[in-house]
Amino acid sequence: MKMRDFTKYFRNEQEEAEAQAVDMAREVLDWVGQAYHAKFDQWLESEASKPLDTSKPHAELIQSAVRANTLKEIRQYLSRLKQGALDAMERAKEV
Repeated sequence: MKMRDFTKYFRNEQEEAEAQAVDMAREVLDWVGQAYHAKFDQWLESEASKPLDTSKPHAELIQSAVRANTLKEIRQYLSRLKQGALDAMERAKEV
């Protein structure tokens, strides 16, 4: 057996996981920091909060409700992703 076969027993998996979390956090924060992100967030909010037109047929009404809910979920997911990235960067600073 070669020495590199034994390296897996000596790697610190926690440090590797923390490094991956910081890398992912940097990617997310870079994306959030782009100029278009604020416009995209505003668009998601405005599209998701449009009132439903109850005069439309059932199929179109259901489709618009599903679309609004999907956009809200996307916005919430992106918000959680951003907060998670900020938390990961804060934990990295503490270490």
